[in-house]
Amino acid sequence: MSAAMEVALCGRRGRTFAALVAIALIGAVLAPSAVMADAVPPLSGYQRYDAPPPTGSVFQFAGTWTPVPSAPNAFSATVANGTASTSIVKFKFRGTGFSYVCRMGTARGWAKITVDPLGGPDSSVVEVDLQDPLGVPTHDQQVPYSKTGMQDTVHEVWIQTAWATPPSSGSSKQISLDAIDLPQPSTGARLLGWSTTYNIAASVNGSGGSISPAGTTAVADGADQTYTITADPGYRIKDVVANSVSQGAVGTYTFENVSAGGTIVATFERVYNIVASVTGNGSVTPAGTTVVVQGGSQTYTITPDLGYRIDHFDVDGVDAGRGTSYTFTNVTGPHTIAATFVWGTVSTPASSPVTIVVMCLAGIALGAVGLRYGTKRSGS
Repeated sequence: MSAAMEVALCGRRGRTFAALVAIALIGAVLAPSAVMADAVPPLSGYQRYDAPPPTGSVFQFAGTWTPVPSAPNAFSATVANGTASTSIVKFKFRGTGFSYVCRMGTARGWAKITVDPLGGPDSSVVEVDLQDPLGVPTHDQQVPYSKTGMQDTVHEVWIQTAWATPPSSGSSKQISLDAIDLPQPSTGARLLGWSTTYNIAASVNGSGGSISPAGTTAVADGADQTYTITADPGYRIKDVVANSVSQGAVGTYTFENVSAGGTIVATFERVYNIVASVTGNGSVTPAGTTVVVQGGSQTYTITPDLGYRIDHFDVDGVDAGRGTSYTFTNVTGPHTIAATFVWGTVSTPASSPVTIVVMCLAGIALGAVGLRYGTKRSGS
């Protein structure tokens, strides 16, 4: 090989190597901007949810939205100067706050953000300047609007292109949706299906009361659903079972942050009142009105005060004697029990030997007193 050929080949190789190095350097420089990393992390205690394509069921897109080349899962919309805004994205979430994350390009943006458009304590409408904070024509990510301290319930947010009030300069305005930040899922916060509902079936086991709302209720994703359980006269709540778990004899029950279908079943039981009363000085325990389940039993204790005795007690208006207790068994209806007390202790029959001894001793004592009294008079 001649020297000239070697020089030419070396020159060609050198140019090739230089070109490869240049391509590698260019690639190294462009690679980070091809898919921009998150420039701003989520708020402390928040989790990021990337926006899905405009055909998703969580974010509802209207108008014209186009992908942002440098940001996967980011979509932008533009409104021209003097034209009405038709581009809007809506979403629902459960939680106490949110952050709207966008990626802006060369166009300056204004976004109109409406929270809870149907009203409520957290309802608000703001216009946010989405100017790239670096002031350079590159895509960058920022969190231009956050709202915290909201009630822990379902919220609805609308984000749409808008002109500033008063209008700002420029021929067009742009907004984009890259992601939404919500509190950590451990708090119950989450994005919700826009039109997702779950069925909760409410029923009564047997008879004796009602549950409201009855039947099948469609509950929006993330919403709460409260049920009221009411017993008919002569009945009481025995148990309420929600999703196969007993909740006890509760009058209300709430499914919170609904994310699946469910069931709730109420059971009632027949009951009767037994009313206890007294005349005189004494007590019947338990006092007043006692509720007894059908087929059940109830025992009462009758006690006179000190210095008094039981004259008698009546059950359902019939004299039941002078005992100190009484038990209603297999109760199938209402009842009454009334005790009467009188002064004095229980009398001892006249034929008792104790009575005879007492009378004899009393007579002897009186005779002795009379003899003594007569002796004194005769000696005076």
